[in-house]
Amino acid sequence: MQRRRFLTYLILMHRPAWALTCALYVEGGIRAYEYGNLKFGYKDENGKEAFLHRELVRLAIPRRVYTMSHLKYVAEVFGKIMQNASNVRGLTIARSPSFLGLFEIEMKEV
Repeated sequence: MQRRRFLTYLILMHRPAWALTCALYVEGGIRAYEYGNLKFGYKDENGKEAFLHRELVRLAIPRRVYTMSHLKYVAEVFGKIMQNASNVRGLTIARSPSFLGLFEIEMKEV
């Protein structure tokens, strides 16, 4: 099993991948996507939320669109976030509708 490398102080219940995607957007306007407990999470037989042990963040980079300076900017934003990682707070679900929950979900900081 791989260990998380970013935001290791956040427990899985506080959705570290989602917190990182939000930090990327707030800090640098960089859009990313969470592949983790919010997307793939599930409920156990008792209806309690169960957490996967893998939290991933996806950055899609189309070919022939971005220059090296764009990619350096993304790396700088990642560096800035990691220097101030303790400022990135975890998130919990405030409201999740039953239909299209992932698209209409409301989160709040822990």
